[in-house]
Amino acid sequence: MASISLFLAACITRPSPDLLKDPSPRQELPAQSEDITLSLEQTTHTLPVEKLNLSIRNTGSSFYTYGEFFYVEKEIEGKWYMLEIDDAIFDDFASFDNYGNRLAPGETMEEMINLNDYALTLNPGKYRLVKAFSSEATSETTWLSAEFEVVD
Repeated sequence: MASISLFLAACITRPSPDLLKDPSPRQELPAQSEDITLSLEQTTHTLPVEKLNLSIRNTGSSFYTYGEFFYVEKEIEGKWYMLEIDDAIFDDFASFDNYGNRLAPGETMEEMINLNDYALTLNPGKYRLVKAFSSEATSETTWLSAEFEVVD
């Protein structure tokens, strides 16, 4: 009987996240720029992963804007691939855009991202959360990432 349980446990696989077919166009993304730092409270998560606590810090002298929009990527064989986000998410969450928040010089913002709200399921592996920030002084957009690992 014990051998049947072990056999079944070995055969059960967790669902894999749906990944886009092509690697991400932004393979090299830092966690910080000259003025903005993006970090996660926890860099190792045990399954199931339901939320990510994010910290955004402006160490510069100008304001930055950003939105609720983010995406998650998984590293596969040394390349980053975006996890699919269903189009319905954009309909369900009108605030899921890339603007609306303003970060003052010296300010730190904390965010909690509930992955279930975005129908994102993670399995073991290396991931990164990606967000864009726009400088009000230069109108330049900076993409940053915060890496984390998911383990059993």
